[in-house]
Amino acid sequence: MKNSKLIWIDIGTHFGQEYKSIFSNQTYFAWKLFRRFIGSKVFSKGKFLKISELAELFKNRKALRKNKNIFYFTFIEANPKIIAMKVYSEANDVFCLALGQNKIKKFSVGKLYHVDRNETSQGNSIYKTKTNVNINNFTTCVIQNPFLFATEYKGYLDELFSNYKIILRLNCEGSEDDIIYALKNCFQEKLKYVFGSLKDVKTVKGDKAFQKMMSFIQEKELSYVDFSSSVETWPKAFKKINQIIN
Repeated sequence: MKNSKLIWIDIGTHFGQEYKSIFSNQTYFAWKLFRRFIGSKVFSKGKFLKISELAELFKNRKALRKNKNIFYFTFIEANPKIIAMKVYSEANDVFCLALGQNKIKKFSVGKLYHVDRNETSQGNSIYKTKTNVNINNFTTCVIQNPFLFATEYKGYLDELFSNYKIILRLNCEGSEDDIIYALKNCFQEKLKYVFGSLKDVKTVKGDKAFQKMMSFIQEKELSYVDFSSSVETWPKAFKKINQIIN
């Protein structure tokens, strides 16, 4: 990616777990690996990484950290109670927005419904149909049409950079399909890579909506890789991002 920027658009950033898995300090990284090891060996919860996976994980993480200057980080988070966290100061751009609900002409003031009355839960959603939210507990948030946001932001990025690519990392509790449609239609060939978790589309909107999204990803030849706070997703995600910048 010589003379080019890689724009990391992170939607549903929450505590910045995916960003921190690569670019935070060694203590955070080691602690996450240690917790996964204890979980697998002591409590028999899931599997720990193989030696070969660990070796590749360390190699790719080192390479990505060395090339951090290639990246331009955009964090988008709906919850105003979260964006004051220190990790947000490391982003180039920060937006306190919920993207979703294409029927909105521009933007609206809405509700971010809480899971288990936890106002900072990762599962909080703008969709009251999400089965684990409590509709009587919510945080007020701004909801914007994702296509309008993508259009405006593309214009901004076009002014900043003559040459750039987009990687989209998202986990936004049901809005993933609308966001992928909007950003791909807007950024076109600049967006070829999607990372994150998409399963909430099926939970919130049903299997038909989920299959439509997956068909769109295939039709548009988007590369999708699971990437979440779960350590098990890190080896493939780190490897793919490293391949993109080389």
